[in-house]
Amino acid sequence: MRVSFESIELVLPIVLAVHNADEYARYEEFVHAYHSRLGKNLTSRPVVRYAATLLTLFVAVLSGLAYAFKDHVFVSMCKVAIFALTMNAISHCVLSFRRRRILPGTLSAALLVLPYSVFAVANMLGGGGDSYSDLLILAVLGVITVPVAVMLFLWIGYGISRLEARGAS
Repeated sequence: MRVSFESIELVLPIVLAVHNADEYARYEEFVHAYHSRLGKNLTSRPVVRYAATLLTLFVAVLSGLAYAFKDHVFVSMCKVAIFALTMNAISHCVLSFRRRRILPGTLSAALLVLPYSVFAVANMLGGGGDSYSDLLILAVLGVITVPVAVMLFLWIGYGISRLEARGAS
């Protein structure tokens, strides 16, 4: 029984939400392990919460659009998002291995994200019509997407937290 890529892309926001929750559950350790070089304005609890929530919502909307319209651009963006999440998961595992302890996000990366990613990539190759060169391009775009998306959504989260602070005063 072959699972359609449409089904795989619909699961993407759920996988991302679980992974984000795994990271955020150990917020202090997460910020120290992964974002220690960023200023406190981009790593406060509300900023990280908004960033993770908005990123997950963005991916959910993207997946929904890809599913509903079967548009090549939306489907390709979902594939890039899968590769970006894969690269993020690999970095969690590598950093945990190097530091010899399980860092926030590593359990969901190893037990959920990586198996999901292997399944998704196998589907892209098997029946999705993607070649190895297509996957290489998607992987490179995924690598580029990770830091860009992290910074973009942290800045958006920062903006929202500033607006919220102004409204409270």
